[in-house]
Amino acid sequence: MIIDKFNAHAPPPETSTAKRLLLRFEFSYYSPSEIQYLENNTSLRTLEIRYLRPSSIYFKDLCKVIVRMIQANPGLRSFHILYLTEEIMQALLELPRLRKLQISASNISNKELALLIESSRNLKHFYMLRDFLTKENRHLVFRAIAQHPSLTHLCLPGYQPPIGPILEQNTHLTYVALNQQQYSHDILRGFVRDYPNITFAFPSIRTIKVNSDITPEKCADRTILKFTRNKIPSFLVETPLPQITTVDIEYLEQDDMDDLITFFNLNPQIENVTIGCIFSSDIRAFMASLCNIVSLEMPWRSGMMSMLSGHDTLESLTIHGFGDHGDEVDMFEFVKSIPHLYHINIEQRHPNDVKAKHFCQMRKFNHKTYNPTLTHRLLRLVSEN
Repeated sequence: MIIDKFNAHAPPPETSTAKRLLLRFEFSYYSPSEIQYLENNTSLRTLEIRYLRPSSIYFKDLCKVIVRMIQANPGLRSFHILYLTEEIMQALLELPRLRKLQISASNISNKELALLIESSRNLKHFYMLRDFLTKENRHLVFRAIAQHPSLTHLCLPGYQPPIGPILEQNTHLTYVALNQQQYSHDILRGFVRDYPNITFAFPSIRTIKVNSDITPEKCADRTILKFTRNKIPSFLVETPLPQITTVDIEYLEQDDMDDLITFFNLNPQIENVTIGCIFSSDIRAFMASLCNIVSLEMPWRSGMMSMLSGHDTLESLTIHGFGDHGDEVDMFEFVKSIPHLYHINIEQRHPNDVKAKHFCQMRKFNHKTYNPTLTHRLLRLVSEN
C-alpha cells in the first residue's frame, strides 16, 4: 500500500493491516503526531520509506515513529530507507527475520553497519545505493558481506570495493550490481566468465547500439538492442535475433516505423521496450506490433488508452509527461482495461491516479494469492510433505 501526499492525512482503512507499506511523501511537511497512525500496524512484512532526510524539521521525532513501527512488527522481512540512523539500526538488530535491507545514506559507523549485516543471519538482499562509507574500518563491512551465510543479492555503490575477495568467499551470491564506471569492460566480462552462477547487473556489456558497424555476429552475446538515429541495417528486418529481450528506442520517427514493426514481428520474444521521444503523429500500427511485451516505458500519447486497452501480456507501464494530460484521462479506467497490469508509474496529479496504483497493487496481490506459480505450488508440496 502506498501512502503519499494524496492520502497521508486521510489514510485508507487498510493502512492498519497492510503487509507492505510504501511511505512516499515528503516528511518535512508532517509532524510526528500527523503520522502516528502508522504505529498501529502490526502486520507489516515490507516497509519502504522515502524522503526522510536529516534536513526534515522533526527528523529525530520522525525517526522515533519509524523505530516504534519496527518494534511493533517483529515479523518485518524487508526494509528500505533513505537515511539510516543509529536508533533505527538498533531496532533492526532485533528483527529475527530480516531478509532484505536497502539504504542510501547513514550516520552510523562502518563497525556498526558490519555488526548489522553479521547479526542479520537471514539477510538475503543487501543494497547500498550510494557511497557513504568512510575509509576507517571499511574492510569490516566488506568482510561481513564476504562471510555472510545467506546473502544472495548484493548492490555496492560508487567506489571500487575489493569485490574479487567477496565473490570468491561468498558462494551464495546469485546477483551482483556494481558501479560499471569503476571497471573496464574486460574486467566486467571477466567477472561474468569466472562466476557463471552469478547474474551481474552490467547493462553496458549486454547492450549493443544500432549503427553502421553492427552485424549479426556482434549481436550474438547481447540481450539489449539500442536504436539511435542511425539507419536500421537490413539484417534486422530479415533475421530474427532470439537472444534479444530488451529494446531501447531513443527516437521513434516516422521514417523508421515500418522497419521497427517488421523487427518486432520477427522477434516476439522481446519483453521490455523503452521509448525516449516520439516524432510521429500516428503510432497505432507500431503499438500493435508490441503485442507480446511485458514492460513498456514511453511518453504519453493521445489515444494511448485505446491502443493499450486489452493488452494481454503487459505487466509494467511507465508513462512520461502524463501530468500534462491528467485532466483528459481517467487513469483508473485505463489500468482496468489492461488485464494483467501490476505496476503503473505516472506523475500523480489527481486522487484517481492513486486509486489506479492501488488497484494495480491489489491485482498483483490477488494474482499471487489465488494464482500461484508452478514453482510456488511445488515448494508448498515439498514443505507439506
